[in-house]
Amino acid sequence: QHGVPVVTMNRGAVNEFVKNGVNGYVCDRLESLPEAVRKIDEIDRTKCVETAKQFSLENAVNKYQELIRQVSEDYEW
Repeated sequence: QHGVPVVTMNRGAVNEFVKNGVNGYVCDRLESLPEAVRKIDEIDRTKCVETAKQFSLENAVNKYQELIRQVSEDYEW
């Protein structure tokens, strides 16, 4: 969790974690990548760290535990 901005192509589920201009840049065309890299210093690194924390092992475990708790409470044995 070092606060590294992301420069990526708009493919797959990338928009779920990269917010264009906030924690990185999402490019629709290959030709846009060099400009995005040049603008990388405009990204607030604390936003990148916040995003990384969402995908930490600890956070994932907590979410799975909460999901299991919800399922077990709602399930009629």
